Amino acid sequence: MRTRDEGQTVTDTQLACQYHRDEVWIPYMVLNTEEMIGKISAHADVNKIVVSRSYEVLGGHHGRFLPKDLYYTTSRTAETGVFIQKGPRHSQSPDVSFVDQPDRPRHGIAVRVIRKMFTMYGQRRLRQ
Repeated sequence: MRTRDEGQTVTDTQLACQYHRDEVWIPYMVLNTEEMIGKISAHADVNKIVVSRSYEVLGGHHGRFLPKDLYYTTSRTAETGVFIQKGPRHSQSPDVSFVDQPDRPRHGIAVRVIRKMFTMYGQRRLRQ
């Protein structure tokens, strides 16, 4: 899902949408992280929430029409995954943790060359 750290969730589909296959505008919601956590935490059977974010500017890509503030890094927008663990709580609110990392690991050239060599060598052995 898409989230933002700064600013409220915009639910107006006239202000937050994406053009899809030269045919139709579809809603494109960017949820406020704290609002999302609050809604999930309201369920009494949730004891842990892990939010994994990969920050990137969401505005201006793939035919998206979004509020202007989502075109700036100050909105702190991200592609986000959420892990929700159910079970009895040990306190009044669930344990919430954040993992902020790039979506894909950023390896240097040496690591990429070595990985490519192992991939090519492994495929050649499979053909034999």
